[in-house]
Amino acid sequence: MSLSYLNNRTWATISREERVYCAELYLEMRHDVYPMISLLNKTLGAKPSICVEPKEDAQWEAGYEVCFYRDIFAEWQIGEINKMIGTPASSEGATVLVGSSQRSRQFFPQKRTFDLCLFSEDAIIVFEAKAHQHFYESQLSDLEWDKQFGIRAALTTLASLSGRIEQDVHLPVPVVIGLMSSSYYNELVDTEDKSILDRFDGCITWEELYEAYKNALFRRADKLGIEKETFRTERGLAKNDYRNTIQREREEACCLIERELKDDRLKWRRKLTDTHL
Repeated sequence: MSLSYLNNRTWATISREERVYCAELYLEMRHDVYPMISLLNKTLGAKPSICVEPKEDAQWEAGYEVCFYRDIFAEWQIGEINKMIGTPASSEGATVLVGSSQRSRQFFPQKRTFDLCLFSEDAIIVFEAKAHQHFYESQLSDLEWDKQFGIRAALTTLASLSGRIEQDVHLPVPVVIGLMSSSYYNELVDTEDKSILDRFDGCITWEELYEAYKNALFRRADKLGIEKETFRTERGLAKNDYRNTIQREREEACCLIERELKDDRLKWRRKLTDTHL
């Protein structure tokens, strides 16, 4: 189906929102998870330090827009979690040690949402996805906290409050995977600063997902990154100037549209006035 008012396109073929592509991937994984498991084994196999191997014969459940901490504790009607694991010293939250830095946050942030997840008995694989945007530091820092502390702490707390003894608690291994365009991935590989890639256990590109599932929307997601880089290169913009340029042009376009709409409204008012006269 195509829509004439979208120049004979569908909305799915013009959307730049990664949640659209994540939703499509969620449906693909629910239908057949094994192409994704194959990609995961490929990317995780390149990092021997990752002590989990996604098994094709395992039972996998896909999750989309997973509000992990909120839904776990809401389901079992567990209220004041901080009383069970230690009350924060201030209203701003508890101080948690992550790596070599201290971070102040409330235990188990209720609004934290993972783009996609794969759950098995042995692993929880968290996917953080980007289409035409880039990853930013606060987002990566949150993922680091989730992997190193949050996920396991939440499951341990749930087990304790459910009456299970610590020796019987089986904790899955948290794994964090980055989903991005192939152009963005290549850009990160080519740069001397590998700090972004190093924050993930592995990375998969939308082009790889297209090859695995033959879903044209994944190729569309991959091309969004290429379009962005081509735009920047053709205009001779530094990377830091890209966002400012886009923002300025959007504002100019909005002003133009607003003027045109204002003119149209005046024309309609005159037409209505003439009609009633």
